Amino acid sequence: MNTVSSTSAIGLPGWTIEPVFDLEPSDRPGYWRATGSDPQFVLIPKAPLRAGWYQVSFLLDADRVQTRRPVFYVDAGEGFTEQGRTSLDCGASSAVAVLMKIEHDVLRLRFDPIDVSGEFLLRDLQIRGLTPAEAAWLALREERDQWGSAAPLRFAAFLAQARRQQDTQGAQAVPDWILAQRLDANAPTRYLRWIRNAESQVPAPAEGGAGVSVIVLPRADIADALAAYASVIGQLGRGDEVLIPRELAAELPQIPDGVLVVDRSDPVLYGLSEASKPFVTWIGPGERLHRDALVIIRDVLDRRPGTKLAYTDEDFIDDTGERHTPCFKPDWDATLLLSQDYPARSVVLDRQWVQSCAATGPVGDAWLYSISLIASETLDRDAIVHIPAVTRHHVHAPGPLFAPLHADALAQEAAMHLALTNWAGKWHAAAEIQAAPLAGLARVLWPVPDGARIDIVIPTRDRVELLKVCVDSLLALTRTPDYTVTILDNGSVEAETLAYFDRICGDPRVRVIRHDVPFNYSAINNHAVAQGDGDFVVLLNNDTEIIDAHWLDELVGLAARPGVGAVGARLLFPDGRLQHGGVILGVGAVEGGVAAHAHMHLSTSDPGYFGRAQFPQAMSAVTAACLCVSRVAFEAVNGLDESLSVAFNDVDFCLRLREAGYINLWTPYATLIHHESASRGYEDTPEKQARFQSEVRTMLSRWHAQLGSDPAYNPNLALTPREFTIDPRRYARRGAA
Repeated sequence: MNTVSSTSAIGLPGWTIEPVFDLEPSDRPGYWRATGSDPQFVLIPKAPLRAGWYQVSFLLDADRVQTRRPVFYVDAGEGFTEQGRTSLDCGASSAVAVLMKIEHDVLRLRFDPIDVSGEFLLRDLQIRGLTPAEAAWLALREERDQWGSAAPLRFAAFLAQARRQQDTQGAQAVPDWILAQRLDANAPTRYLRWIRNAESQVPAPAEGGAGVSVIVLPRADIADALAAYASVIGQLGRGDEVLIPRELAAELPQIPDGVLVVDRSDPVLYGLSEASKPFVTWIGPGERLHRDALVIIRDVLDRRPGTKLAYTDEDFIDDTGERHTPCFKPDWDATLLLSQDYPARSVVLDRQWVQSCAATGPVGDAWLYSISLIASETLDRDAIVHIPAVTRHHVHAPGPLFAPLHADALAQEAAMHLALTNWAGKWHAAAEIQAAPLAGLARVLWPVPDGARIDIVIPTRDRVELLKVCVDSLLALTRTPDYTVTILDNGSVEAETLAYFDRICGDPRVRVIRHDVPFNYSAINNHAVAQGDGDFVVLLNNDTEIIDAHWLDELVGLAARPGVGAVGARLLFPDGRLQHGGVILGVGAVEGGVAAHAHMHLSTSDPGYFGRAQFPQAMSAVTAACLCVSRVAFEAVNGLDESLSVAFNDVDFCLRLREAGYINLWTPYATLIHHESASRGYEDTPEKQARFQSEVRTMLSRWHAQLGSDPAYNPNLALTPREFTIDPRRYARRGAA
């Protein structure tokens, strides 16, 4: 080993430091090379580290700054577990000094300094014990440094709360209270820390390039219009312009260069005919542009020639002017758009393209929503760009879930519904627009193709009490015609199970196929699918229960749409909470960062993140506990990968479908109960854990690039501890697209 890069150079004199995984010394002094995405040091003190507060400090520098996401794990005698995980916020500096609380006496620590392969510098590591008073002082100083200057009023309120904690419970309660605030996924301070980290750099203004016409919409409140105008005028580039209504121009002492006055009163595509720049966007009541909005937008448009429609993330501002409730959006999702106008007025449109849309027919009062629907039908996917940066603030409260970014959503609801009806009439005459039973604008019901035959595949081994609930509920409730249930018996021996098979085979819709091979979920399902000839295949776990007569109509109707791959159902735990709302890639400590179910444990009435738990939408993956796919798509990717015998075979299958050009969907309108893992249990033996870890490594190796950039998610949202929360250390590069 290179003596300069040895563990002795890291720090912690008297400790034993062992590089145990994905690590080797570099030729550069003080540097290490991460050979994989999970480099790990194990730190062993001379004597157990006592429970309490500690300050951890070190120097950490990496080739890519955003990879510096150091994590500590503690071993209190039961090994390293996710329950003993602490993420450390590096901030922008390579010199790190942060607090860490250890709940129990610790035998060993595991230190993961970065989360991708590459070289990094690590030295001067120290772990220093603190008294409660020292911990309280340092915790408050950290909070002040991280977001106090950006949000002084909110920090003052935070400080007052900390003082009340000290007055009522003593100094030792203060750092614990601050830690709880940091861990609260919904705490507004998390977003303030995110702002500090994510918005520290801005793309340099480009010379020339795509100019933008920003059109200020008319409004009754002139003060609001002036504030919107002020948020635009200070950031106009040489190629930009701002268009304002005549009544606003009357309030200005003079009309600066780059400002045009709109005399028209037509509310549909207001100001478009007067705009002259290559791109156009509108700013409406209660909206303000972010101070760097146009720089960010122009930067992306210059790098993405051919863009016809771009849209951005957004947030809200409270009465004190401080930002909250960010709406971090997915990449373009034509299915989600049918329930929710999530692009809203953040869209930036190619002016000539949108003029051509207006020329082909009326777009109605909900004109921007209509334009988004037209884009889904007429534009290539490469012509639509999501910019994962907050470029617009709303001074109004979030609106209803079908249009949370509209101040006037309720007044627009009828017009939006008409736009959706017109869209169906023009492009999807067979689709039925119904009132939304959940929270969306409407429900679009897609028809099951005439004569469609469906193979429902259920692997099982004994556990007849589960299978009986699954099959009996399916046969009793399902209203979709022409389906066959294939029960693949993987070695059942119990008399009660065999008797149930004999009885159920009397139903012409059911057959039982014996397949005595070692358990391999992928191979068993592939074998069962090969025995049928239906147009559509449904993979169904034996621990599910049908509670909805039209579940199969919904799944097959969606799977029959051109270009659709796998379609997943909404699965509930037996107590009624959500178990599966689609799969988010890269999330989930339990599954090694491969994937996790979205919105787990929410009540069925909880909308989730901006309604995402209530709306049909594209997902990168769905669970095979209930998955529908056309036979053509299933065979196009050769079914499930039999090297993944238990875990992640459904995620891998969905990713291969996506790679082949299909989109995967999740729908809440097909709802089942899932008695999760009741038939096989959890990974609770050394053999199961070894197999599971092998499958994790396979997924990380095969899909590493995709696991950190799920298009159905957002690069500004956390990968840990759970999905749809804010992690101040994870953010997209400003203007990235």
